[in-house]
Amino acid sequence: PSWIVRNITTEKYSGNFVADLTNSFITVMTSVVGATYGAVIILLYLEPKGWTWLTWNGMLLIAVSAIYMLAFGSGIASFTEDGFPPAIPVLFPLDGKDLLGAIESHVRDLIIGMISIIAGISLNTIAKNSTQPMVYLIALSWIFLIVPKIFLSFTDVELV
Repeated sequence: PSWIVRNITTEKYSGNFVADLTNSFITVMTSVVGATYGAVIILLYLEPKGWTWLTWNGMLLIAVSAIYMLAFGSGIASFTEDGFPPAIPVLFPLDGKDLLGAIESHVRDLIIGMISIIAGISLNTIAKNSTQPMVYLIALSWIFLIVPKIFLSFTDVELV
């Protein structure tokens, strides 16, 4: 859907059942299954203490942003033009508000989340004893996540 919003294409599907199914399957496997599996493995084996709280926070940022996009921005499209499987609609549509801003906000959330994950793991070995800045980093990351979504959902302000 973001390609249509960005005017890269006007077509949602290729017209080829196998190509559409393959593209959707790969997208779901990498973004939903792969990301979830990676998060579960990291969270199972990473004890939440010291800087690793930043890693846990990064995982949570990504999850909250993904849920926001599913509920407000994109829903889950059917894999093919024939409607297989049935689409899950957007629960709370932005009603013509800034969908491109929602996509940009989601990309920013993913980047902040990934940086938090890597920083938490790295800083836990480098700066194990000085965890005070972590509190400020976590607070800032949530401000960057929540404030744009409030503007996108409840105002007519365009962020992009």
